Amino acid sequence: MNEARQGFVGKTGGAFERAFTIAAKWSIAAELENLVGAPMGGAEQSVKDPPTGTVVDFVFTLNDSGERIAVLVVGPYTNRKLYAHRCADWVTNAFGLCWFYDRVVLALPDRDSMKEYGRRATIVPVVPDTAPAKPRLDVLHISVSYLTDEEDEALGKMSDITR
Repeated sequence: MNEARQGFVGKTGGAFERAFTIAAKWSIAAELENLVGAPMGGAEQSVKDPPTGTVVDFVFTLNDSGERIAVLVVGPYTNRKLYAHRCADWVTNAFGLCWFYDRVVLALPDRDSMKEYGRRATIVPVVPDTAPAKPRLDVLHISVSYLTDEEDEALGKMSDITR
């Protein structure tokens, strides 16, 4: 039974979310590199900020500047309506994290919700003149395979045969 539950598809609840987040890491890194136009340094995973208690899925560091980018993976939700219902919560949480990181990114696996998350992320909150910088919040679409590495490899071999 444990062998059948490889990857994240066969999991539920918190185990599903954690496995999905791990599977999303490479898609997130690639999209971040496209966004910032620079290679990503190493990523810390499940970073807990001691003063606030907030857990961030990933913190990437830009090799050149040392800029720290916090990434929150939205969901994943099996009920797609939850992306819309929880949009305000995710965006508000992300704007709060902008006080602690150079840039914050919401990694969104639901392409249909990109427009609304993007619209809300571009709303510029009132920032006091004494603030160090305006918040930098981005929304990226991520694509995560529901297949295990072995299944991906088998499909690759099959596509080579059919060419």
